[in-house]
Amino acid sequence: PLSGSTKWTNEYNLDSAVPDPYAQTNQVENVAQNTVVTTYERNVPGGFFGLNPDANKIFHQYATVDTEQRNAAPPNLLVAGGTCTGRLQDSAPVLVSSSARVAAAAPMEAMAVPAGLATIGAKDFNTKETCKFH
Repeated sequence: PLSGSTKWTNEYNLDSAVPDPYAQTNQVENVAQNTVVTTYERNVPGGFFGLNPDANKIFHQYATVDTEQRNAAPPNLLVAGGTCTGRLQDSAPVLVSSSARVAAAAPMEAMAVPAGLATIGAKDFNTKETCKFH
């Protein structure tokens, strides 16, 4: 993996900071947090470097993740665009009355899920089969 490579270590050693405290955990998390920075930089007008005056302190780490992503096959998976037709089915709403914290208070009805609100469900889902990246 990139996080254990000599290339990553060399670029990391050229910088004076990491993106955030979580990136200080280890190099695996540091690469992950730099992936967040790269995604933000590529997709948000003004980017990460326009937002944070100290961003140049992590430039070599960011540039390494950015370059690796651009050279990946398929490239540019961190770039907005593409379509996804794989909509998961809504899961059942969680009953508030089943919460231990509120169960002793008063009986409560199940919360209605507003129309159009996406809910999380545990289902098999493969983006390669249902999504097309540009």
